[in-house]
Parts: sequence; structure tokens; C-alpha cells
Amino acid sequence: MMSKIQILIFSMLLKMIAAQDLNAQSYVNKLYDFDTTNDWGHTIFLQTDGSYFILGQDFNNNQSGITANIISADGNTVSQKKEVYRQLAAGSYPGTGGRQKKIRNNRYLIPLTVVSPQPNPDYGSYFRSGLAVLDSLGDTVFTKLYTDSSKYKEIIYDCYLMPDSGYLVAGGRNAVHTNKTNYKGLLYRTNSKGEILWEKEYTNANDCEINSVQLTKDGDILIGIHCLELATLGQDAFYKYRPLFILADSSNGAIKKYDIYTSGYAGGALNGGGNIFEDKNGGYFHWGQIDYIYSTPLEHPYNFPPYFARIDTDFQFTSTKVFQPVLGGSHRWIFSVEQTSDSGYIMMGSAQIIDSAGGYFGWAARMNKNGFVLWDNYYIIDAAFDGYLVDAAELPDGGFVFTGSHTDNSIQPRTQDMWIVRVDSNGCIVPGCAPTTVKEISLKEEVPIDIYPNPTTGNFNISSIASGKLYIYSYDGRLIANFEIVQGITNMNLPDKLNSGVYIARFVTTDNKTYNVRLIYQP
Repeated sequence: MMSKIQILIFSMLLKMIAAQDLNAQSYVNKLYDFDTTNDWGHTIFLQTDGSYFILGQDFNNNQSGITANIISADGNTVSQKKEVYRQLAAGSYPGTGGRQKKIRNNRYLIPLTVVSPQPNPDYGSYFRSGLAVLDSLGDTVFTKLYTDSSKYKEIIYDCYLMPDSGYLVAGGRNAVHTNKTNYKGLLYRTNSKGEILWEKEYTNANDCEINSVQLTKDGDILIGIHCLELATLGQDAFYKYRPLFILADSSNGAIKKYDIYTSGYAGGALNGGGNIFEDKNGGYFHWGQIDYIYSTPLEHPYNFPPYFARIDTDFQFTSTKVFQPVLGGSHRWIFSVEQTSDSGYIMMGSAQIIDSAGGYFGWAARMNKNGFVLWDNYYIIDAAFDGYLVDAAELPDGGFVFTGSHTDNSIQPRTQDMWIVRVDSNGCIVPGCAPTTVKEISLKEEVPIDIYPNPTTGNFNISSIASGKLYIYSYDGRLIANFEIVQGITNMNLPDKLNSGVYIARFVTTDNKTYNVRLIYQP
């Protein structure tokens, strides 16, 4: 029989274990292979019971469908996968769902692009534009399609609910019987039933499509457009997506103010280009890719470094944060940016570690309202997968839950599963991992350490011009090892029985400056 002291100690241990289990359940890094279709998440919303409502997409037998999914807060229970929009007619399927939003009365607004083949394959496919409104369970309230498919191809990227319960529906339009790209920005204004009240086209000398649309607090329509510019790099021809910003009259879409940037800033469709949104801190915010070619080695232009920018009401850039490649090499792409409850920003996307055998990692960064990076983290489940994070929901505890997709490259044909990552306020999956505040580094500033060989088989050298401490973390935030660093060259070994892959080497100098380096371990 146990004594009272033993019982007390045993009880305390049980409480500690229970607390650890509860804490562990607060963090999620899971894939969801619902069925034989390829699935991915587009937009995630936090429900009142803590569960996640995820609008996504699946693809099977050359048909794509929009899905509504409900997953429990701990990530362990899928209570719903619902096909809410699939085939309209023989051979038709919805394309990208665009920027999906939660609107009044617990409903959801879905931009639609419906694709079907043309009789003449030289002209590609028909693209029909539209929108759908779903109820709280993902059932269709109504759907509206607009395009006269005998005249136009239309693609829709964004919709917006107006104060009178009508809608703005925005994207691009092109003549249908042509194999040329000659898109114009397209804006529909509808009533509450989705019926068109007026429409407006916007164009520049080049192809243009609207990426984002919203009503400002002053009652004007804020429009973000990307305009294509054909360029070459060696033998490679490619498009730069130049940002064009417009402020329009909400009564008829007439332009009141505009500005286009023909150099310095670029992007790729929803990965930048024309996205612009009203900022809680005043003015607007925007993201894209800096028009900058790496000198050594010469890289593909889609690997331009991503940037986040603050813009004033005259469409002039006031501040720009460039997420440049770090030592070890990583290319990053911003897929989406949301403003947080404290007027900061959370951005998410993907990153490719150039000198790693792996593919793409999910990537997210948190900035405060002054533009300082609070943390900057990478996420992955398996190095054989490509990971993409495309949307986030803020949690009451200051953490975030992301959704996106993971592509399994180890089998052919490749498969995709919906991906959910839940992190704490420091961007950590594992509770208690060190905050990953990163130092602002200019394009010309050098990291004061060099790791070689990198990749390493376990033994490596640190060449440093500063003293400090080196912390080795796994990508889920676990501290693997730490080393004292002195000026000069320090030799060290990684712990035994580590899994091969990419690790974060965080160097903290004696004057408390922090630098992150990618360390590739290949035993």
C-alpha cells in the first residue's frame, strides 16, 4: 500500500503527464488524405467551438471541386468533407476558388472560375466567371455565372461583400476565339442576388488582371492589378507581373487615382503582382517579388526574393521588407498576407532550400505593426514532400493555424493532401521551443559566420568573425545541440542518431545579434 506522500507524488505526476498531453494536443502538424482525390486547403476559419472550417479543393479524374471541411481543434477528427461545387456540365470544372471570405450571417463568399474545353483545342478552354455563397455548413445558398462563353474567357480572383449586400466580383477578361493573351482587368458590381448592376474594364499596354478588390473606409473601391511584361533571361522567356494600383468611384468604377510600377517590383499572379489591401495602421499593404537577379549563380526570375511593403494613400512605397535568401540558400514565395488583431502581419508561403536534396517547405513569418520580424519559421512533415502554406487563422492565445497542401514526390503520379499546421505565438509546433526572432539584414550585409562543409556528414567547422553561441534546432523547433563559438575557426560534431535533413543553426553573438543559417545533415 502506498503512503500518503507516495500517493501525493503519484497524483502530481499524473497531473504533469495530463498537462503535457493537453499541451501537445494544442499543436498540430498533420496531413489529411480524405479519399482517392488530391486535396488541398485554400482558406481556414476558426469556429466558436475551436474547430476549423476549411474551404479547399480536390481534383480527381480531370475534374476539380470546391470542398468544405470541418476538423477538430486537436486535428484528430474530421467531421465533414463536403463537395459543395463540382461539375456544371459535361467536361466543366471549377478552377481556382480565388480569395474566399467569411461574410455576414456566418456565410462564405467564393469567387468562381469555371473551365470547360472549346471545340477548337488551339484556343485552349472556356473560362466562365462567377461567384457562390455558402452557408455555415458549406451548402450552396446561391451560385451565379456571368460570362458569355461565345465572346470571352473570364477568370475571377476576388469578391467583396458591399454594405448594401451586393458584391464586387473581380478578375480578368480575354477574347475567347484566340490563343493570345490579351486580358483586361474586369470588375462587376452586382445586387444581393448576384445580378450585374454595372461592369468596368481596366487595362494598360499589357495584359492585366485584378488580383484584389475591397471597399475602403472612405467609400472608394481599392483595386490591385497585375500587368504582364514579357522579358528574357538568357534563353528563357518569362513574364514579370507588374503592380497597378487603382482607387475607383464606388458608384460606377471610374478611376479616381492610379499608379503602376514598371521596374523594381514584380510578382506572379496571386503570389504578389497586384495585391493591395487597406492597412489598419494607415495607407495600404502589398506584397510581391523584388525585380532582382542573383549574380552568382544566375537564377530563374521566379526566384526573385519576396517583399512586403507599406504604401501611402498616394500609392508610394514607404517601407519595404525583403526576405532575401539566407546563407545555405533558400528561395521563398509569399502566397498570402493577413493583418493580425494587434495590427501586425502574418505571411505564409513556401521555400525551397537550394542546396538540399529536399523540395519545398512551408514557410511563415510574423511581423509587428512597425515591420519588425518577430519570427520566421519553416515547416515540413517529410523531406520527400513539397509543402505549401496558403492561409492562416489567428488563435485566441496569439498562435496561428495554417492550411495548405503537401505533395508526395516519392510516388508517381504525385499525390496531394490537405495540410494543417498549428503553432504557438512564437511560431513553434513543439511547445517551449525558442522564439525565432530574426535580425533585419540588408541586401548587402554579410552573416558573420560560415559553416563548412555544408552539407555535412556530422563533423563541421564554424568560421566566425564574432564570438557567441550556436544553437542547432530541428524544423519543428526542438533544440538539438548548442556550442560556444569564438572568433576564428571552431570544429564541432552533431549528436549521434540524428535524422538526415535540414536544420536551423541560430548564431547569437555576445552583443545579442541573431542570425539564422540552414545546416544540411547528410550522414
